[in-house]
Amino acid sequence: MQNLSKAWGRLGPGLLFAAAAIGVSHLVLSTQAGGQYGFGLLWLLFLANLAKYPFFEFALRYAQKTGKTLLQGYQELGQWVLLLFIGLTLGTMFSVQAAVSFVSAALAGPIFGLNQPLYMSAGLLLFAAAVLLLGRYKLLDQLMKYMVFSLSMLTLLALIRLLFRPLPEIDYIPFFSLEAGHLAFIIAFVGWMPAPLDLSVWQSIWTLEKKKNQADFGWKEAQFDFQLGYGVSVFLAICFMALGAILLGGSDFPQKAVAFAQQLLKVYEAALGPWAALWVSWAAFICMFSTLITCLDALSRTMAQAMNLAFPKQPFWHRQGLWIGILIGGALLIIFAFLQAMGQLIFIATALSFLSTPFFAWANSRLAFGLPKADAPSPKFRYLAYFAGGFLLLFCGLYLFSLLG
Repeated sequence: MQNLSKAWGRLGPGLLFAAAAIGVSHLVLSTQAGGQYGFGLLWLLFLANLAKYPFFEFALRYAQKTGKTLLQGYQELGQWVLLLFIGLTLGTMFSVQAAVSFVSAALAGPIFGLNQPLYMSAGLLLFAAAVLLLGRYKLLDQLMKYMVFSLSMLTLLALIRLLFRPLPEIDYIPFFSLEAGHLAFIIAFVGWMPAPLDLSVWQSIWTLEKKKNQADFGWKEAQFDFQLGYGVSVFLAICFMALGAILLGGSDFPQKAVAFAQQLLKVYEAALGPWAALWVSWAAFICMFSTLITCLDALSRTMAQAMNLAFPKQPFWHRQGLWIGILIGGALLIIFAFLQAMGQLIFIATALSFLSTPFFAWANSRLAFGLPKADAPSPKFRYLAYFAGGFLLLFCGLYLFSLLG
């Protein structure tokens, strides 16, 4: 029992990664993928996770082996790399935070009997800010462990109960299409599966924070923690795809966030009963709130540290609390602008994040390949990274192709 408690205490950044990843990509996009295509996009789910794995692993490797964050590494590659990172983050962070906050509010509405996504978004963001400002990393670390564990158990329980019922016909044929409507969804699905690559920067920061609080958090412990978190995010993506395929096959998906949440929960209730629907509703809310709070922490922390490195003589911009306020204000403005169009908001957020993927893949690879030979990735792992980079570039090309009609 003591060993189990010790092992639980060592977990941290990997589950923070899972908490950040398990959100819109899983609850909305994986569920819709299952509802629209059955298991036709399962191959793409595996390929997207495989393609992004090396670049997330490079972030962990660099932080563990050097004791530096990726932000410091980007600055060592050149000041222009750090400034480009700041520009990309400013261009994407408000839409990302708005998307996860909006969906969180929509899922909280049926639970708490409210139908005001704008006010619910504001309330959830302020509550998350209070948690971060009062507890900082240590509280976030502990909170996310229980949130991810609860979500995993509730989702697995819902799926197991479904498997003991008569199943509808499900399409298992691999699917791909260049038709505009299908391609737009596929691009969004790949863009945030399991998460945007800028999350690798957050991962490096969380890893070093964990090392400050736990001296024996070495490379082996960090690698196991990351692989566990990554595996949990892949497993839950498959679960949500299965839930969508079983419960939402052939459904039309509303563009309004509240309508989508209500449709999701009503179908679950009809298939499983009110008690199971309650479990699923809480699992969905836990899923999204964990993403909301980790995004708020990571984006504000990242911007504060990046500005400190880029502009050391301007301390006004170095405070995380300031960036939390800026992020909340910007996210709420975007939510107000897209109040009636959840689908459009999510697509914009995923598309903007996906366009930055080649930058992070290149920068993370440069840093990892530049490590001493004993710490650098193996030749086989390098070949995987080359393949993964080509795959991500291909999909960026497809996205630009779709924009041109």
